[in-house]
Amino acid sequence: MRASVALNLSILLLLAASAVACGDDTDPPPAAVCTSELPSVQIRTCDGEWHDIKSLACGHPLTLVDVGVALEPHCIEATDAYATDPEYAELKAKGLNIIQVFLITEDNGIPTKPWCQKFVEDHKIDFMFAMDPYLDTRKELAPQLPANIVLDAQGEIIYSWNGIIPDDKLAQLKELL
Repeated sequence: MRASVALNLSILLLLAASAVACGDDTDPPPAAVCTSELPSVQIRTCDGEWHDIKSLACGHPLTLVDVGVALEPHCIEATDAYATDPEYAELKAKGLNIIQVFLITEDNGIPTKPWCQKFVEDHKIDFMFAMDPYLDTRKELAPQLPANIVLDAQGEIIYSWNGIIPDDKLAQLKELL
């Protein structure tokens, strides 16, 4: 009897863990189970919802997490490239998941929901754009800005750039995808 109860409990725990590992039941089935030891970093999307970066990356063939600030022209250029460059559109169609996180607004302020929504509209953003008003992303993932972290389908870091982003980032992403 105890063995049967223990087995049933084990099965329930496995089912619960697999349901939570990569999103809820409204998400498409994940390509893989997240095994990442990536730190838990909460970011706030423009609709005001909080999400863990790992859960947003899990199951996508390749995820680019771009951490920057609106004060830096290079970060804004990256935003516009992700949104409008045909080469990035091609990569997104092949499965590249882009998560861009801004820590500071162009007037050196803390990003807010209205600021975020306007920024997304102004820059015609068609990828995940979020804010990190508590700077957890910087503390856990991006000691230098800008920072780009590339994650595989399991949420493992497979490549990262901190400080200076290479000119051939697009070519490197193509190779990884």
